[in-house]
Amino acid sequence: MYKNNAIVILLFLVVIFALLMTLLKLTVSDEAFSEEPEISVAESDEPDIPPTSQRTRVTYLHRELVEELLEAQLYVPAVVEPKVVLPYEPEIDLDTEFVPYVAYVKYGKTYKLPISAEWQAVVYKYARMYEVPYNVALAISGVETSFDVFRGFVKSRSGSVVYYGCGMVSTVSREKISAAIGQDMCTPEGGVAAMCYVFGKKYKEFGGNVTYALMAYNMGSGGARAKIALGITSSKYAEKVIHISQGFIKEGEE
Repeated sequence: MYKNNAIVILLFLVVIFALLMTLLKLTVSDEAFSEEPEISVAESDEPDIPPTSQRTRVTYLHRELVEELLEAQLYVPAVVEPKVVLPYEPEIDLDTEFVPYVAYVKYGKTYKLPISAEWQAVVYKYARMYEVPYNVALAISGVETSFDVFRGFVKSRSGSVVYYGCGMVSTVSREKISAAIGQDMCTPEGGVAAMCYVFGKKYKEFGGNVTYALMAYNMGSGGARAKIALGITSSKYAEKVIHISQGFIKEGEE
């Protein structure tokens, strides 16, 4: 009798052990299937974006958007208009032919121009050098610093960017711009030269379209092209500069 009981107990233990092993195998199997398969970068649908910053990701996605718009023929980089006729010829003698402005009209009111004739001549000189309309270059300085050619360093609101001169040109590319204009951009005359040089690059980039060039001067070429891609073909900044540029008055015209 005791022998039979021992056999029953042994069989019971074997059955329990077998059940435990079965449950253990099922648990391991479930865990294995619950793990997500490893996907290589090449197989993934996600773009290969370096994990540097959110701004990098936004820039990447913007570039992708522009490329898609280009493929769909919905993005026109710039509508090339006839080049603006410059108010001078390169062979004009600056000392004898240049006639400075004395006032300007802004939204119906006439104001005395606070920049001297001598400094107007400097703006004229670099506007001619970099092939941009003199009145527009002068108006940029009016909007940026109220025609203050002696404006020094000014920090952005965030403090991350420093601007200089009558055209408030960013000093981030100070070395590069200074090399291009042949003088330090962080001087009164260098600030004028830098303003005309940077605006000249935008002016040529956008095929002589003053409005687009001003948008690019204010928000960068990428920002301007993004706006244009969305059908936005002007900005408050560009309209303000153009408005002032059309209101300059020479002596005897008051």
